[in-house]
Amino acid sequence: MKVTIDSVLYDDGRSQSVFRATDESGQSARYTASNVMPRAPSVGECWSLEFTLERHPQYGAQRCVTKGSLMQPAGSFLVHLLSRHPALRGLGIGVVTANQLFLAHGPELANLLAAGDPTALPELDEDTAYALCERWRTLSLEPAVVTWLDSRGFEPCIASKILTLYGAQAVEAMETNPYCLLPFLSFAKIDAFALTRLGIARDAPRRMVAATEDVLYKAIAQGHTASSRTSVTEGLRSAVGDNAEVALDLTLQQEVAFADGPLIQAYAPAFMERALEKWLSETRPDSGQGDLLLLNEDASVADLLERLSRAEHTR
Repeated sequence: MKVTIDSVLYDDGRSQSVFRATDESGQSARYTASNVMPRAPSVGECWSLEFTLERHPQYGAQRCVTKGSLMQPAGSFLVHLLSRHPALRGLGIGVVTANQLFLAHGPELANLLAAGDPTALPELDEDTAYALCERWRTLSLEPAVVTWLDSRGFEPCIASKILTLYGAQAVEAMETNPYCLLPFLSFAKIDAFALTRLGIARDAPRRMVAATEDVLYKAIAQGHTASSRTSVTEGLRSAVGDNAEVALDLTLQQEVAFADGPLIQAYAPAFMERALEKWLSETRPDSGQGDLLLLNEDASVADLLERLSRAEHTR
């Protein structure tokens, strides 16, 4: 059922929320959600909700959400969003103006806003039309990502995380290279979609690089920030077969991973370790003892940091 959010009564900032919403029939109801929505809703947003009915001893009848997905608004839902969404405050667009826009353009209004052409909205002054188009672009990103994920069999709850990483280029990034979803989904799930739905070849460079990343990050999950070249190529055989060495070399060439002697590191741990090395180099004491300590392979990092800290405070 599609609803528009009227008010948010409670949001714990993590996974639980309570809100009031109006459905397509105009009925307003109280909803509760726990670990079933990707985030708490905002006033004016349009959501598709599945729910069960329950009776709360204090609040009476309410709807317990079992699944929720953010949607692009249309029709009367669009009017609600334009007039009530927090991101559009300060533009002077109330219910009357929002209704005027919808009466003038009908269902095409959403497409006009998405096109980002302020001259297509003569009902508004130039500055307001421009600001509305700019803010609409941001508002429409998350529903677009949700729609992309849902239509391809992926859980839409990761939409906000994808937006955090890829921003306005999120949909383009997923269309161009679905393996960019690797930080959020298993390689097996992405790979099945890429091979069967998109027809990506098994020896496609983007697939082989993603398979290599997957092997390296599985090693990280087991506590290894670096892996031997042999273990990486062996781990790649199930995904790329005899192309394991080629896949690893491609990954190194594209600097998605780095070689340090016989060891291979994924980008993230390599970056963090280089940053730590730089910090230690810039922070070490001027005394000869400090320099000798840095060269002492038997000294633990904890000992090194503690002595560096003491040296700094005794200067």
